Amino acid sequence: MKPTFSHKKLVVLTISIVLALLCVIFIFSNSLKDSTESAEQSSSVYELVNSVTSLFGFTISHALVRNLAHLAEFALLGIFTALISAAVFGYSHSSTKLQAAKKLIPAAALCIAISIVDELLQFSSVGRAPQISDALLDVLGAIIGISAVWASLIICKAISIKKSKKASL
Repeated sequence: MKPTFSHKKLVVLTISIVLALLCVIFIFSNSLKDSTESAEQSSSVYELVNSVTSLFGFTISHALVRNLAHLAEFALLGIFTALISAAVFGYSHSSTKLQAAKKLIPAAALCIAISIVDELLQFSSVGRAPQISDALLDVLGAIIGISAVWASLIICKAISIKKSKKASL
């Protein structure tokens, strides 16, 4: 049986795929930079972040900025892959929370695979090596992004149920 997609679902799916691919390209391109180029980019981001935070009277360590970058890029990837998963495998208003969570497993598996490949790519970059701590941060970021989508779907479902109950009164 051929899956059918509504126009809205097809638009969400297409945009999510494009954004997920752009995320992966960004992530992989950063891993392919040599240590000098990576350090320069990291320092630039660190300076930018601290120019903003210093306006509020504090600064953030270079290590924290780097860790937050790992979390952020994979949180975005998690959001986009979760949206793809929800569009492809469906999320109906009759789904239980567990059924909805199971439909997001492919998104988590894909993010984990991308994290592993991302770290392994660093073997080919001069002066760089994969780090388990970075892979764990990547997976945590992906889980945060996927969880945000899952929570949003649950909230939307609750709002929809509440509206349908009001309409039937």
